[in-house]
Amino acid sequence: MEGEKQRADERTLEQEYIQNFLDAGATVYELTKEEKDDLYKKCESVYAMQRERTGAEISDKFLSTAGK
Repeated sequence: MEGEKQRADERTLEQEYIQNFLDAGATVYELTKEEKDDLYKKCESVYAMQRERTGAEISDKFLSTAGK
């Protein structure tokens, strides 16, 4: 699917950006699974609002490629 390819391309770029930060001496913190789950839970009301605005199909596609 086009959306999945686009997200995969974005993740590749993100890794390049992260490496650039590391190369410049920055510290990059990666969230644990528990932290990601907590953040997702805190954003549920935002996801629900967006789902109403864009429709279930688009929202579900986004969330399926965004990862938790």
